Amino acid sequence: MIKYLTAACLSIVTCLSGFHISNPITLTAPDLDGASPPKLAYNNAGDIAILWKATINNKEALQLSARSSDLTWSESETLSPWEEEISGFDIHLDSKGATSIWWKNAKAKENLQLLQKSPGEIDFQSYQLSSSLLSKGIILLNGNFAQVTSSLTFSSKGLTNLLQISEYSSPHLPPLDTTLSEDQSALNLAYFVSNYRNNCLCTWIDHNFSLNYSWGGDQNWSNPVRIGSLPENSFSLKTAGIIDQKGQGILAISIQVDNSEEIVPKIFATTFSEGVFSPLLEVGNNEYGVGPNCSINHFGDAFIVWNSVQNGIAIVKAAYKLQNQEEFTMIDMQNLRGDNLFPKVRCTSKGDFVVIWNNHRESPGEQSVWGNLFSTEKQTFSPLTKLSTKKGFHLFTDFFLTEENSGLITWMINDLVQVADLHL
Repeated sequence: MIKYLTAACLSIVTCLSGFHISNPITLTAPDLDGASPPKLAYNNAGDIAILWKATINNKEALQLSARSSDLTWSESETLSPWEEEISGFDIHLDSKGATSIWWKNAKAKENLQLLQKSPGEIDFQSYQLSSSLLSKGIILLNGNFAQVTSSLTFSSKGLTNLLQISEYSSPHLPPLDTTLSEDQSALNLAYFVSNYRNNCLCTWIDHNFSLNYSWGGDQNWSNPVRIGSLPENSFSLKTAGIIDQKGQGILAISIQVDNSEEIVPKIFATTFSEGVFSPLLEVGNNEYGVGPNCSINHFGDAFIVWNSVQNGIAIVKAAYKLQNQEEFTMIDMQNLRGDNLFPKVRCTSKGDFVVIWNNHRESPGEQSVWGNLFSTEKQTFSPLTKLSTKKGFHLFTDFFLTEENSGLITWMINDLVQVADLHL
């Protein structure tokens, strides 16, 4: 059962006068034709890196810009040949400042490429991890890589789906395979890791529409454990999750259910601590198909945002579950006129939640970035704050907050990657 709070019953709290951005900087070189939404990585030492896919003359390449404790952004560095067709990429910074980047080269049959650079080194070392077309992605184990793969084989039992984690203690060493799932059809995977204690979570949906997980880190993984059941004839759109430094976290899943008459999109979620999960709950509908995005604070309070549709317009939906609650509570966002898209949520050091998203209006044809703060104590939202000020087409991508309730936000404006400091 889901509880609801409507805008009519919300008392508006005082807006934080300090909620603003400063020092916006354009990272993309002016001669480039465009770029994909960037990926943002950071650590507790103050190191920040932004990775994006740039294009010129219909060719693509990865570009990187980084900032250390001196607060100066480096010039953009091209990391891959311009003739490559890149189908996916991501970046990670460990606690010591080592940079790890993995990306897929579509022209080379989805070969998974790895770039690594230790602090003080000038050039990246390049490795090829796998040529598997069924590679599900990468997780991080103690700063090293593990590749998750799913392979279909024929045996005496019929068609078998083998889900494995191939662990690399070093890219130079052969992998050590860990089998997580056998004789199950792994329909979807998700993998998350803490930067603090290297807790890892791998989840998948099997052919019985059960959500399973293995909890681990380094080279030790638990046997598969069933979290709960999803509706029959459901398939996953997207899974999101996070693990904090205490080993607690949240897992949110966007699925579509085929009930023979129509396809019904739904959001399910569960919270966990050290691999012990709460019951899997239905949170709401996901008609627009964007999201979910979620966060958890140090108290164990969880928050989820996603896109839905109302009267043909995209709106931001939100739900929260406090540590002492057994169910999620839906809460109406203060949506603006036009489409409200791509919401992200992060928690503050006090345990409140900041939500940032795009607003796109066909008239006057502009897109802007807005933010809102949810107080867990009062269970209310602050008034909306407009964060972007320049005219043009904005595409918000990501942000993070530090212990001092400041942070960084990155977006694209007219195909250029920009970054700015964020203050609460």
